[in-house]
Amino acid sequence: MTVSDTTREERKDEYETLLGVVEHNTGGKQPALARIPSVKQTALQAGVTAPRSRLQAAVENGDLLRLRDRVVRTTEEDLRDALGELNEHIITVADALEEVDDE
Repeated sequence: MTVSDTTREERKDEYETLLGVVEHNTGGKQPALARIPSVKQTALQAGVTAPRSRLQAAVENGDLLRLRDRVVRTTEEDLRDALGELNEHIITVADALEEVDDE
């Protein structure tokens, strides 16, 4: 089956599957932001015929937020977790720069 052969219902199911992939690959013991290549690969394995298109649609619809090569669901909890994770990275980079400046 090609992408153009999918029905509206199949595309909706694939869209929901992709959102589920992001949910299952973020939070808890996992990073708050899912890597897009991993999401696409897992979605393909789950039967999504066009993960790139479904991902783009989810971003455009506001169900996912894309940050470079990562995505996160746009629920309040998921966004808070992502912000916390990003802040940790910023602090780490700032500390490293401070060490370089001290040398």
